[in-house]
Amino acid sequence: QWRRFWRAKIPHRARTMWWRFKRDWLPCGTLRHKIWKQEPHCSMAGCRERYEDKAHHTFQCTPKYIAWQTILKQHTSKTVWSDDDLHKVLSFQPPSFDIKPQFNITIPQLLACCLIGISTANTVLFLHQHTQSSSDIIHTILQEIQKTIAQNNVLKAF
Repeated sequence: QWRRFWRAKIPHRARTMWWRFKRDWLPCGTLRHKIWKQEPHCSMAGCRERYEDKAHHTFQCTPKYIAWQTILKQHTSKTVWSDDDLHKVLSFQPPSFDIKPQFNITIPQLLACCLIGISTANTVLFLHQHTQSSSDIIHTILQEIQKTIAQNNVLKAF
């Protein structure tokens, strides 16, 4: 499973976030509390979550949740995504969905694009204390998807 993960054709910044998610090393509230004794709450404006674990940091905070739901519904064969499905999406279990045929992108690449969007939102929040809306996150993810599809189309031509 790890070998397949490291060989996947995804950007390193997505791989880093995915690896940190799997190893419980994301800079979420619970880790900040454990290491630096900071408050473990979510820093996103308007979020009242008092205990930000890795799932909340990656999926459950409202703007991120909406972004994941929107992108996955648009690009996959699955139309309903439960909270449990979102938690499983970054596991190493075989996926329970397919990419829609009109998109020239693999499942790991799609997930990597989503992770880049989430990572960008977290970075903007950390550096600028600005919470991105779900539409901002979706826009970032869609840009990454377009770049990935363009690269795949170029490689397919050869």
